[in-house]
Amino acid sequence: MGDTRTLQNLIDDCAARADTVITTTSFVTQAQATTWINQFIGKMRSRVIQEFDEDYYTITGPNSSTSLNVDAYPLPTDFFKLLGVDYSVDSGANWRTAHRLNFADRNRFGSSSSWPNSSRPRYKLFGTNLMLRPVPSSVYLYRLVYAPTLTRLVNLSDTFEFYDGWDRFIGASVAVLMLGKEESSVTTQKNEALEAWADICADVRVRDAGEPGRVQDSMGFAIGSRRFAFNEDDFE
Repeated sequence: MGDTRTLQNLIDDCAARADTVITTTSFVTQAQATTWINQFIGKMRSRVIQEFDEDYYTITGPNSSTSLNVDAYPLPTDFFKLLGVDYSVDSGANWRTAHRLNFADRNRFGSSSSWPNSSRPRYKLFGTNLMLRPVPSSVYLYRLVYAPTLTRLVNLSDTFEFYDGWDRFIGASVAVLMLGKEESSVTTQKNEALEAWADICADVRVRDAGEPGRVQDSMGFAIGSRRFAFNEDDFE
């Protein structure tokens, strides 16, 4: 995927850019540098997920089961951002895509219903829970595709996986704060950070150059009270 960098690697890069040495007692301490490194990794990761969600830092969670007449299910403890919900009514033999429940439709599927015989299930994030409508009247499977929260770097041997060259943004950004604290010129490293961020944005837009993203119909058309999607797999 790219470069695996330890916290020690990142601290050393920041120190070299700021032309200083980072220790537990230096002007910019190891603890302070670690805090800044985690902050900028989090900023980079959040922006990439926000703008290019399903392509980066995404995992598919384990299969979970619904319960009879229960509509709210706790989100994973490491949940950060939801990318999609899949469900299966045949014990995982086939998976289908659940669509988001609009807030205005929150009472549309109030009563329990058998998912195979009803409109396609909808989901909505509700606090720390995932709400499912219609309320399941049996045991079905569902799974989340989501971006987990950032695991912060604490120990010098802790690692973070960067895509090719993205760690340059971290090193330059932290160096700007270090040089600023020392009241030294930050121009060179600030320009480096801006250039590195521009490179990241360019990289993420063309990760799958062979088949770029397409607009997908999500509204479809209606006949009477029945709504259909243009994608055959999305008929309700």
